[in-house]
Amino acid sequence: MPAPKYPKEAASADWNKELGDLDTQKVGELLKKLESLYAGLPLKVFGTDGLTTADDARERLDEAIEAGGKAAKALSDQARAVSTAVDKIVAANKKNTKAAKAIKYAEAAAAAAEALGKDVVALSASSALAIKKLCDKLEEEERQAKEKDKTPAPTNPKLLAHNTKVRGIVNKLRAGTHPRTPFAFLQNKVRLPFSKAKPWTKKSILHVGPRAMKSCRSELEKLMAPDTGTNFLFFFGEVEGQGPKGKLKLVFEFESPLGNPKQMKDALLFQCKYSPPMQLRKQGSAEVIDEAAEGDEKDAEGDEDEGKEDAAPAKTGWQAAKPGEDADLTKARAGLLEAQVKLRSGIGTLMQRVTTVYKGVSGRDLEAVKGALRKLDALHKKLDVDVGGPLAEVAKAKDAADRARRKKAALDKVAALGAVVAADDLMDDIDRNELMPSLVVVAPLKDRLKQVIGALR
Repeated sequence: MPAPKYPKEAASADWNKELGDLDTQKVGELLKKLESLYAGLPLKVFGTDGLTTADDARERLDEAIEAGGKAAKALSDQARAVSTAVDKIVAANKKNTKAAKAIKYAEAAAAAAEALGKDVVALSASSALAIKKLCDKLEEEERQAKEKDKTPAPTNPKLLAHNTKVRGIVNKLRAGTHPRTPFAFLQNKVRLPFSKAKPWTKKSILHVGPRAMKSCRSELEKLMAPDTGTNFLFFFGEVEGQGPKGKLKLVFEFESPLGNPKQMKDALLFQCKYSPPMQLRKQGSAEVIDEAAEGDEKDAEGDEDEGKEDAAPAKTGWQAAKPGEDADLTKARAGLLEAQVKLRSGIGTLMQRVTTVYKGVSGRDLEAVKGALRKLDALHKKLDVDVGGPLAEVAKAKDAADRARRKKAALDKVAALGAVVAADDLMDDIDRNELMPSLVVVAPLKDRLKQVIGALR
């Protein structure tokens, strides 16, 4: 789907000329912001150009959902703000016959802005689906190529590629040019100290970036020990660079119990060729649990620890009450947000389809079409419930009581979205409708709502 062009009807400069003193709602300023949001759209992530590997496709998919989805929503919200302001101007000048020409222009500008918002949301959703389809295709091609070539490689190219990506993000975190990001740490129960001469198939490995979540555990295990059946411990949280410029430390905030700092240092030595200065702490706490200074790549002086099993980290505080609870909630939240975007995008696409199919009708048929579009538009707006923010706040709780309060606030928001889905009669007519029989967006949202509610209880 090509990127929509900015409509000339919504140009802020022309608006000021046409409306003049009639612009009591400062629509000219709203249009300027709309132009700015359009200019800032990350169009590069709305496509599959340059994607030749499954890893690249997965990274682009993350960008399309996160950065692309947020930008599309911001533009859509701004377009609705323009339309609402224009409605107020139209209502205030109903009896002003001298303003008829200006009002007609204003209505055309509002319609163009709303159409742009819907087109951009549709572009965001269709791009994510296209990237996901390509990602699946590339993964299958890579799997088939691996099956075809049984010759053992002298190195593990996937592991090397993974380490290159980790090293790049770690360097950016230390330079202060990369935002706070998730991390995952796969720790071997048996500590094998760093040594350049030894294989890493049984050692520990770090993952950083948007895909570093609980679901990546099996992927990391395959990288490190595809045939050994080694037992690992798994940890996760978020990491950022903190400190004065040029002296930034990596601060790892664990949602799970803490990992072993020595093995994290070993993993960084292997993957980045040096271990940056770092701190380990529990999420939501300023207390430093462990700290390590910077180190260079070198062989371990002795292997006295080799073969000894590390004890699992002690469970402390409220975080240990339900292991993996926050990771489950984070995964459920991501699924719900994606389903919510797809449903609203699907409704926008359906409105476009209705407009196209019934173009040219008149009389009662025209009124029926307008009524249907008004209902769909109202539903589209009602579904714009902020569930992501309250759900993200749950993991930031300081104690059990605070967590209970945050969970209740999140549950109230999720319930509000669920109430819209359950109460609106249109919901039963959207999936597999006559105009778009392949559209299925309501059922997935209902499933995601159940998952999130289950994770909150």
